[in-house]
Formats: sequence, structure tokens, C-alpha cells
Amino acid sequence: MEKGLSFFVPFLGLVWFIKKKHRVFNMIAFIVNLIACIGCILLIVKFIPFPYTRFANFGNKPLCNLKEERGIHFGSFVFVLCYRCTFIILGGILSFFIMYLKKIRIHYFYIIFSFLFILPCFFDGILQLSTRYESTNIIRALTGFLAGFGIGYFLYLPFKKWSLFF
Repeated sequence: MEKGLSFFVPFLGLVWFIKKKHRVFNMIAFIVNLIACIGCILLIVKFIPFPYTRFANFGNKPLCNLKEERGIHFGSFVFVLCYRCTFIILGGILSFFIMYLKKIRIHYFYIIFSFLFILPCFFDGILQLSTRYESTNIIRALTGFLAGFGIGYFLYLPFKKWSLFF
């Protein structure tokens, strides 16, 4: 199980290579993953038109949705991501480190709880997309932070389950 997993999880072969587990096999898995990732990037760049206009708006609009009113402003500079995306990242990082430091066990209650944390952000986004409802930046930040916290637990599960870094 452990050997085959390094072929399907990107860069897991490199982690186990450094930990001196099945060195040759995991180095081959890392090289295969690296080639697959480079191939996917080349296919995306070749067949999907790259939105250069997003980067032309750097500092004027958030790059995720290009809506200036949803961006975090520092004077005349607009932060790279909107409120929701920024707080999803902050919530995910915070929850990952809290779980890492507290050594929280994997339990079905936590999985359901983290799924429930993601739902408000999902419903707020769907509601804005399908109706004329427009949420405030505070609601976007709160729902994004909750979603990030739930996503952080889902990201923590593989590390805890397979004991990669513990």
C-alpha cells in the first residue's frame, strides 16, 4: 500500500525518499510525478488560453474575481486575493497548525464538523451566483475563514493517517 501510494500522491515519493524508505522505488515515483505535473502544465498552457489580463490588473483588482469592491485595500493598492479567498487560506493554515500542535485524533465527528464548516461558504457563493443577493465583505471573510478551517482539517487527514511528518 505504501509503495503504490507514492505513485498517486504528487511528490510523496520525494518525502519518503528523504525519510529513507524504499529509496529507489520512491525516486522513480517522484520522477514519474514530476513528469506528469510538467506534462499537465504544458497541456493547460497549450490548450487553455492563459488570462494575461488578470495580471495586468495586479494591485488594482483581486486576481481571483477581478471585482475591486471585494478586495482588501491597503491605501490605493488592492490585495492579490479577495476577502473570501484570503480568509480561506488563513483558516486552512490556522486549522492545519492547530491540529498539528494538538495532535487531534481522526474521528468521524471532526470530519462531519469540518464539512459543516464548508457549507456556509458554499451556500453564500451559490446564492450570490444564482440570485441578485450580494453579501458583504465581512460575511465573505467569516464564511471563507470557516471554510478554510474545514478544508484545513481535510488537508490534515492524510498527514495524520499515513504519518508522513510525525
